[in-house]
Amino acid sequence: MAVEDRELGWRSAWRRRGAELTTALLDLVLPTRCVGCNAVIEAHELLCPACAPALVAVERACRCCGAADAPAPRCGRCEATPPPFGRAWAPWLYGGPLALAIRQLKYGDATYLLRPLGRLLPALDGGTEGSRAAPVLVVPVPLHRDQLVRRGYNQAALLARELARRARAPIDYRALLRVRATRPQVGLGRGARERNVAGAFRACPERVRGRHLVLVDDVITTGATAAACARALRRAGAAAVEVLALARAESPR
Repeated sequence: MAVEDRELGWRSAWRRRGAELTTALLDLVLPTRCVGCNAVIEAHELLCPACAPALVAVERACRCCGAADAPAPRCGRCEATPPPFGRAWAPWLYGGPLALAIRQLKYGDATYLLRPLGRLLPALDGGTEGSRAAPVLVVPVPLHRDQLVRRGYNQAALLARELARRARAPIDYRALLRVRATRPQVGLGRGARERNVAGAFRACPERVRGRHLVLVDDVITTGATAAACARALRRAGAAAVEVLALARAESPR
């Protein structure tokens, strides 16, 4: 199996090989449905016009960690303890039909939502640090191999591939590995999340040294996972790390 197929997951591998034909046939037979209300919509859209206002943009955020409704340019937490990444950015608030779509992609095998969700990711040339002295490389937040086998695919890797394809940027699925299985972060407080992912990631120096990395995930909550990934990448010699995600969830205390 090719490296990309192995890292995206076995379900993604066989789907990708027949994706164009399958999509064309489904477009002829089954109409695309709005995630919010199930109304028929244009192909590759996520929401109908009536549900589109439920997609809420992050209008004011910390320029460092991306926390919503934070004072500019940095929130108090980032002023006191700067994170190991240059910036984390998610353009949408996690909730409503967007949260439903992300959960369906993540847990419900709904990979048909990948293209419309991928279009909601911020562009590599916007909402990020701007000037970059090192070549850009897209890196997905990895799953542990056991979880990848159970789920069949890594939703962060699928989103990262969409981002890289759109930006015509290189992507490396082996630059960062999750070497320790962790508990689900859902329901954990900030401190528990940080302890849960501490030391869970290892980066490959030969793949990241001197590179400007764009780390991709589906949702940012406290930033604990992104910080753990960024620390591993910086220790391996990465020049800089930015974090891009679809949505920003409300952070627990």
